Amino acid sequence: MKKAFILIIVLFGLTCTPFTWATERFLKGSVSLVGDHDEPIPLVGQDVRIQQSGDSARTKEGGLFRLFLPNHFQAGSKITLGVEKAGWRIQYPLEGEVIIPNELEKALIDIRMLPVGSKKFWSHDRMEKFIQDVAEKAKQQVQPQGKPQDIDLSRYIKEWALRYGFSVQQAKAEIDKWATEVEQQNDPYQLGLAAFARKNFGEASQLFAQSAQQKAQAYQQALVEAEQYRADIVRDYRLAGDAAYSNYQFAASRSHYENALRHIAKVQQPQLWGAVQNEIGIVIRELAVRTEGNDIHTLFKQAVQAYREALTVYTREALPQDWAATQNNLGIVLREQGIRTQGEAGTQLLSQAVQAYREALTVYTREALPQGWAATQNNLGNVLREQGIRTPGETGTQLLKQAVQAYREALTVYTREALPQDWAATQNNLGIVLREQGIRTQGEAGTQLLSQA
Repeated sequence: MKKAFILIIVLFGLTCTPFTWATERFLKGSVSLVGDHDEPIPLVGQDVRIQQSGDSARTKEGGLFRLFLPNHFQAGSKITLGVEKAGWRIQYPLEGEVIIPNELEKALIDIRMLPVGSKKFWSHDRMEKFIQDVAEKAKQQVQPQGKPQDIDLSRYIKEWALRYGFSVQQAKAEIDKWATEVEQQNDPYQLGLAAFARKNFGEASQLFAQSAQQKAQAYQQALVEAEQYRADIVRDYRLAGDAAYSNYQFAASRSHYENALRHIAKVQQPQLWGAVQNEIGIVIRELAVRTEGNDIHTLFKQAVQAYREALTVYTREALPQDWAATQNNLGIVLREQGIRTQGEAGTQLLSQAVQAYREALTVYTREALPQGWAATQNNLGNVLREQGIRTPGETGTQLLKQAVQAYREALTVYTREALPQDWAATQNNLGIVLREQGIRTQGEAGTQLLSQA
């Protein structure tokens, strides 16, 4: 019996479609009847159906329903909901048509129903929807030898009137009344609908084209305005990040920079995207050096990732100085991570830092960018010193010599007269590494190194 049960489970797993295990999706909403004073009266025990698929659900307390949504109905697509209650029709959403929301869990579809024959069905938005639908259906009447006057709209009016509990004469009178009111306005879209309702199809076409052109112009203007808004959003979030950074609120600063990044398209604005990634890397490093425990390594990894992301757009060929600055920043955080990491993993991180600094120095030359070159030489000296201290034997000694060389290179630009603070800091770093060399070196040579320190 146990073997048979296991076999059933295995067979079930083999025969399930991929959607069997997918998360089921549901459209939520409520159904209510509109009372005499426009108050909503929840409708309980009533089926709500998706007309396209046949899926249905019954309303419960409060008129609430939870309707299974097949996977092929994606966000933004249109479905038609049906509620068949004798003597009642859906008022809203118009014709039961619903656009599937992006966030199903947060959205609630409000279905309201009116008794047939209610004058509340004669709303402007319903009239517009009716004429739109008629315009689409009327194309089916076009014949090879036909003429515009042969198009018969009365069949659609009759069908609609019967559905909502009116006579054809009532429906035509209301449509004429609506058209007359619309013709007093200056909206080419509504004027087009009115012209279509009166079977002036040529005039309707011109008016709809005019409406489309106006909306196209407005759309282009809206795009320009939206782009300016987006630029302002990015600017303001970056400024918020800058201010929080200066206030030592590094977590808040990171949040602001990341919000800015969400509004930047990498493909369209690679330089700006790279700049913000760089800012994120810098602020995460500040968070990391102030953190203890395992979180520090997580933050360092995130900072490294941010810099590497920036380097996908800051290439040496296209943006050499930005590329070099980011390589330098990457080297700093790799060194910080390396000195806090034991064993071979730490050694590898320090090696990566050396590589990043040497990459930066291919752009930061003494002739073109002397101060950037000197700063990077100083940083290179720092990481070579860390490598040398960690490495035993002759290899370690050679790394310390390279560190000395890097510091001495930096001091050719960091002079006491021109940049006294940078000169003093680099002299201090040089003293530290000379001391390490001296401790490792026997005899007079070691004594000389300690004297230099």
